[in-house]
Amino acid sequence: MNCFYISGYGRSGSTVLDTLLTNFDGLEGIGEATNLFDCIHNNEYCSCGEPILECEYWKPFFKEYNGKINKLAIETRKYEGLRGLFKKSYNSIYDQFWTNYFKSNSNVDIVDSSKISRKTFMRPIIFKRLGVNVTIVHLYKNSDLLLQSLLKGSNKDLNKGVKVEGIPHIFLLRSFVGAFFANLFTCLIGRFFSNGYKFIEYEEIVVDCDTFLVNHFGLNSSLVDLENLNCGHGVSGNRVRKKSKSISLRKSNGNISLTLPIFYKYLFRVLVIFKPSKPIIE
Repeated sequence: MNCFYISGYGRSGSTVLDTLLTNFDGLEGIGEATNLFDCIHNNEYCSCGEPILECEYWKPFFKEYNGKINKLAIETRKYEGLRGLFKKSYNSIYDQFWTNYFKSNSNVDIVDSSKISRKTFMRPIIFKRLGVNVTIVHLYKNSDLLLQSLLKGSNKDLNKGVKVEGIPHIFLLRSFVGAFFANLFTCLIGRFFSNGYKFIEYEEIVVDCDTFLVNHFGLNSSLVDLENLNCGHGVSGNRVRKKSKSISLRKSNGNISLTLPIFYKYLFRVLVIFKPSKPIIE
């Protein structure tokens, strides 16, 4: 049972990487599966385009847990967050579900882009305890590119089509703190509490995807259509995947198209401390 666990800060390209990998044989991307049970409860859409209760991929896994979805959602919040450090999930329904899921998918490597935050700190650690070989994929986005994305507003605003006027100071400050701890937690868990650790810069994916796939995953990009990537059966994920059953991997030269506020430009550059001096591929 193997899992590539994509982590780092939101808005760093985790949905793109998850979707890219799920298009290769032997890899199954499940999106931000930490939200799976809330999505089932609200019958939200799977990235395949079907309501999750009607999705042929997910139905077999939660059919036997009918009537227990609320309990699974509660246990997810109970065990996966920071407070999970002080709680034991052994023999819980949460453990049972994910053990059955990974055993049923033992013929493929699972790609989970739930990331590591105060709400999901324990998730990869629990997976490892369940016998899953967890490789942390630390996805890092150039601080200027990250700031450029954040200046457009929060995901909530973008989903509603709200255009941000001026500089969203409070949001940017909160985002910096979130990015700092997301990268810190990812480094700690990736280096000390997982089976493997890969550090990946988002720019590697969009500038030279062919080389990126070979270097980090030993995959041949000619085997998939980068202009028409199937979104698979991902849970949650950002608005990019929710718009269509497929997305296109757009190449970029990494240029900045917005004028960045000086204060935030240098504040976010503090995040470079999490970037290793040499590539890490384990």
